[in-house]
Amino acid sequence: MSLRLGIDLGVASEVPAAAPLAAALGARLGRFACPLAVERPFPDEIYLTAIQGAARCLRRQGIEPLIVVDGRLTVAPEGPTAFGQRTTPTLAAAWHEELLGNLDRLVATVGDAVALWEILPTPNARQRTTIEPAMWGELLGETAALIRQRAPQAAIIAGGLLSNEEDDGVDYLRAAYSAIAASAAPPGAKPAFDYLGVHMRILPMGAPSEEILRAALAERVSRLWRALEQLSVGRLAPRGIMVTSLAWDAGHCGELAQAKNLATAVEALAADPVVQGVVWASLVDRDGSQSGLFRGEQMAADARRPAWQAFSEQADRLGQPLSPAPSRPSGAATPVLRLRIPDARQVLESMGLEGAALESALTALRARYGEPALLGPGDYEIPVPPPTAE
Repeated sequence: MSLRLGIDLGVASEVPAAAPLAAALGARLGRFACPLAVERPFPDEIYLTAIQGAARCLRRQGIEPLIVVDGRLTVAPEGPTAFGQRTTPTLAAAWHEELLGNLDRLVATVGDAVALWEILPTPNARQRTTIEPAMWGELLGETAALIRQRAPQAAIIAGGLLSNEEDDGVDYLRAAYSAIAASAAPPGAKPAFDYLGVHMRILPMGAPSEEILRAALAERVSRLWRALEQLSVGRLAPRGIMVTSLAWDAGHCGELAQAKNLATAVEALAADPVVQGVVWASLVDRDGSQSGLFRGEQMAADARRPAWQAFSEQADRLGQPLSPAPSRPSGAATPVLRLRIPDARQVLESMGLEGAALESALTALRARYGEPALLGPGDYEIPVPPPTAE
């Protein structure tokens, strides 16, 4: 299977506006977070409906939804990293109960619409109180079992573990694995998770050369995979590694280096058969970071960084579809428009469409794929046969 390239779209409420852009980029994975704490008592039907709608929106664009269960709850808004060695048993029990209860309602609502679930990411982030490895492993096993009970075909992504200049995640994984493995007993049973997630944050100032970056990425992946193989002796091993967050901050390394690093990293990771997916950390800038493919928080065409083009080229190189392929109505002959320039209106006008026919075609494109002016090169099916110019 070729590597799946994706983009982080924020939270559920942001997905509808971002999904057409992600599709234009050629993304096959759309990652978004689902904090299980909301202002009103959970489950809040409006919130659940928004998550369900976000997943369906991505699927309509030909993108696989990847939901993140990050553990932010009403008893611990900062997430599971609040639970270190000094956590009181009462608070830990309340967080545990709220996490599993709210997650059960979420999975029951979303069901099989989501096939990828990332559980409790960056538990080893040292800038905050690290969650105890054994506790993380135990919670991972419990949440995975709950999701699989509701959605048997779902794939579980553990973490992702943070891999940065201070920590490659290997020691944390080893410390947590006894609790993780216990949840998959007896030996020979399905592993507690299908993929090990990794948040890759290496060489933040940019790599001195492509060779150095490729070697650094290969070493990080290899160390984690070797540890997994050793820890999985006598048990079924996970399917592979998913880099669920990859980023370079343009404020630190510059926009051109950010784009170059993105392209080099995706090429290097795609060449490793262990790596099954790579997700760029953000479509827009967030939380003071300049890691977005857009400058700032607005998704305007003139705010695209060079990394936008680098991502799009990598998606194209991987052979990923640059547009979804919706099913055709039974018995209907749906034409295929081959758009090879950015502006769909220009393409349609060059084919002889004008007036009502032009607007009808643009409306059909907009309904299926998003704003026509933002569509990338690719094949697009619309139910309005455009007339051919004489």
